[in-house]
Amino acid sequence: MLPSEVMAELKRCYAAQKRQLIDPSQFSGCLFELVVDMITADTFIAGIASKLIDGDSVETPERSIVGRPLFTDGRSWHLRNGEVFEVEGTGEIWRLANVIEETRVACDKALQFVKDP
Repeated sequence: MLPSEVMAELKRCYAAQKRQLIDPSQFSGCLFELVVDMITADTFIAGIASKLIDGDSVETPERSIVGRPLFTDGRSWHLRNGEVFEVEGTGEIWRLANVIEETRVACDKALQFVKDP
């Protein structure tokens, strides 16, 4: 069972994440790839948050991924292909990145209170 303040933060982040919508068709080239990568991360992190809120177990490989920051230096996003893309100042992409990262941090914090499966 998660402490109430940890659960409240997780629920707040999860709700904020659900409100962030971005249309990848608005972008092209590198920005399109970045947005698609972020949507994938968004879906994964939301799934982990949902599991934690519902009291379901989170597997070791999932825990490992949640434990790694999505940002380097607080403003650059790690793409799945290994590239790094600076997202600070990119408007809605920057906002989405921050919401995903906040939810990831809340999940990581919550996982400290949950035993390994």
